[in-house]
Formats: sequence, structure tokens, C-alpha cells
Amino acid sequence: MKITSGWKGVLLGGAAGATAALLLSPVSGKKLRQSLRKHADSALERGANAVQSVRDKTAELAGDLRDKAGELQQEVKDKAVQLADDAAEMAHKAAGK
Repeated sequence: MKITSGWKGVLLGGAAGATAALLLSPVSGKKLRQSLRKHADSALERGANAVQSVRDKTAELAGDLRDKAGELQQEVKDKAVQLADDAAEMAHKAAGK
């Protein structure tokens, strides 16, 4: 995914705002560190879940694609055999006349 300059601004602005809010909050350093650790752990867990979800969906789509490719391959083979049979039958009829 390409990140446009507008989105870069949104992300940087959000990060700057979050940093300012943390630095200006009336929370003690220990509580602030605990809160940051909790939020960081939560963000990491959500990220890991998102990665696993993408992996699962990719594997599912790859399997579906593999199945569909096999079906199409068989259809092409069947059609080729049918066309060869039709051509042989036409040649046989033409030779008989």
C-alpha cells in the first residue's frame, strides 16, 4: 500500500499529539511507564493477530486458487480430447466420401 503525503501528515500529527499528551499529562512517571507498556503490549498483540489473519487468509486463497487451477487444467484437457476426437471423426467422414 502506498502512503500518500496526506496520510504521512496524519500519522506524524497523531504521533506528535500523542507524545505531547503523554509529556503534559499529570500522571506520575511510574504510572505513565506502566500505561505505555500496557498500550505497547496491546498494540503488539493486535499487530500479531493481524499478521496471523493475513497469513491465514493468504493460505486459504492460495488453496482456492490451486483448486481452481486444477479444475481449469482438467477442463482444458477434456476439451482438447473432445476436439481431437471431433477432428478425427471429421477426417474419417471426409476420407469415406
